[in-house]
Amino acid sequence: MWAHRTPNQQFTLNQRGSELKRRTFSHLATLYVGVAAIVCSPSGTRAAGPPEISPQAANLIRRLDVGIEAGRIVALSAPTNRLHQPGSDEKESLRIQAEDGETLMRYELLDEEDHVLVDIGAGSSVTIDRDPGRGTAFAPVHFEQFAAALASGYQPTPPAADDQRSGVELVIGRTDGKLAVSAPGIWSLLVVEPELCREHLNPLLEVLHTGWRLEQQAASVEEQLVLMVQAGDLEVTAYWDDLVTRLADESFAVRRRADRLLRQAGVDVLPYLHAVDVSRLDAEQRMRIREVTRSLSEDVEADTPRLAAWQLVDDVSVWLALMERGSVAARAAAHQRLETLLGRKIDFDAAAEADERREIVDVLRAECDQMGMITVRRVSTSAE
Repeated sequence: MWAHRTPNQQFTLNQRGSELKRRTFSHLATLYVGVAAIVCSPSGTRAAGPPEISPQAANLIRRLDVGIEAGRIVALSAPTNRLHQPGSDEKESLRIQAEDGETLMRYELLDEEDHVLVDIGAGSSVTIDRDPGRGTAFAPVHFEQFAAALASGYQPTPPAADDQRSGVELVIGRTDGKLAVSAPGIWSLLVVEPELCREHLNPLLEVLHTGWRLEQQAASVEEQLVLMVQAGDLEVTAYWDDLVTRLADESFAVRRRADRLLRQAGVDVLPYLHAVDVSRLDAEQRMRIREVTRSLSEDVEADTPRLAAWQLVDDVSVWLALMERGSVAARAAAHQRLETLLGRKIDFDAAAEADERREIVDVLRAECDQMGMITVRRVSTSAE
């Protein structure tokens, strides 16, 4: 039922000890190491501090109640239209408007040393650009959250067109030497790339919400992921699978009881229900899942660390990242979860030295990349 779940038979690589495959993955792992060395140094990568937004603009933006919901940055309230145009001695402008049930915002800071543009558009699209002015050398930053492809009712999200992008992207540096990182959502980006986000992205996102403390939130999401593995919480998904199946039972009493038990699971079940492939279900199953989701969502305005963790439990890129850092216990939990996702044993010592762990993770990442399982991707270009 999960969006990224893959049958175990897809993960039988290397079980016969093929020398050719081992060499292939070794070369791919070497490539990943080389890319990692390059991406740490795109041109002009000195991080800048938070933009100097005025108290007046900050107060107006705060009224938008911007939050993170289902891994996406959204404006949770729709205030009345507001416009702040700069005077002769001012360096910033702000426009907020409500249109067709959505909140749109455009903030611009024009300083000799710092140019910042923050735009919330239709479909919860978000664009943030920051460029250094004359005499400054910090890295240009571009962040984009692409507009959501909205489905009709509770139906599967239609496949994106070839030219339609989804998720989020963070770009650091210039054309002749830059790093681009794409991810399915903001939580996977924050967890997999904490250093890049801390240095380049988080200060910009604080324009939208000064009290987010995104670094601490991402750390809390990691803690929840580890705790969920250690406590065996993820085993409950098989039980939820069974409840969804029972929603199609011939007996009305069985269907009603399954509905009630899904509601009793609380908000933890929401990310699971959002990932259900409803195209495989009958009309009553879809109707009941839609109603359970709506009912449970009424009390949820933004993602908690636990809700964010539930969104990432099947994300291979997240678990690979957690195998490289944190405590021995946390790395062991990530190892355990990745073995479950790949459906095979992985020779990995959570207590080994960092270089040894990194070598194994690089090989695993190369394997998963070949199988199309990597969700958080780095693409870099080096200066000529």
